[in-house]
Amino acid sequence: MQADCIAVRFPQSFENNLGVAESFLDFVAVRTHDHSRLKLSHNSGAGTSITIYVISEPAKPRKHDKMRSNQNDMLTRESLVQIETGDRQLLASVAQAMAEAARLSGDWLVCRPGCTQCCLGAFDITPLDALRLRAGLAVLKATDPSRAKRVEARALAYDESIDDAACPALDPDTGWCDLYEARPITCRAFGPVTRTADGALAACELCYTGATDEQMAACEIQLDPQGIEGELLATLERAGERGMTTVARALLPPSKNAI
Repeated sequence: MQADCIAVRFPQSFENNLGVAESFLDFVAVRTHDHSRLKLSHNSGAGTSITIYVISEPAKPRKHDKMRSNQNDMLTRESLVQIETGDRQLLASVAQAMAEAARLSGDWLVCRPGCTQCCLGAFDITPLDALRLRAGLAVLKATDPSRAKRVEARALAYDESIDDAACPALDPDTGWCDLYEARPITCRAFGPVTRTADGALAACELCYTGATDEQMAACEIQLDPQGIEGELLATLERAGERGMTTVARALLPPSKNAI
């Protein structure tokens, strides 16, 4: 199938973030010879491909941009491959841990598609999660624009003061996540037994019904034993991406919100 070509106009400062984010989803970035455009190519694996041309424009400098050194700007560009590779390793580690959790937990783990218990209420996500979500939204805009618009509308209307407000990425009609492949680490890991910072056991309240503390402890998993996420977050912080946010804020246009 012939590749779709989509012209997208972004400020130059956002272009760098897009380059980081898109790379998480197998986009290949190629700078055009005149340096006026960044070509991002993505193969969906289903016989279709998408090409996005990001056209650079001078961005209005922000106060914190003026304080960044040339070294940090270079770090952002040089870190693209490192962040992409590291995030792949992180997601693979989490996926492996979740598979082991399912094996250890058996019928105690009742997480199933359509269960939205963990999709209610705002929660903190990292800058790495936010970049991955924006990448997922960019892909959704290219592959299913109408669904992407609904996600953006829900993000704009999201009220974090409502404790049980559904995540804006959640399709209220199907109970499925519209950005599932780009979901945050918390979403990927919620359900099985893990340890909190103070050493307590934690799991979804719907799971492990009737299990003792000893039985739950036997199902404990470690999501990131190599500390990959911490290293990636440190890299992002040096590049100027810092601070926790929420799913709704991460999905807002740059003009509405900035991390």
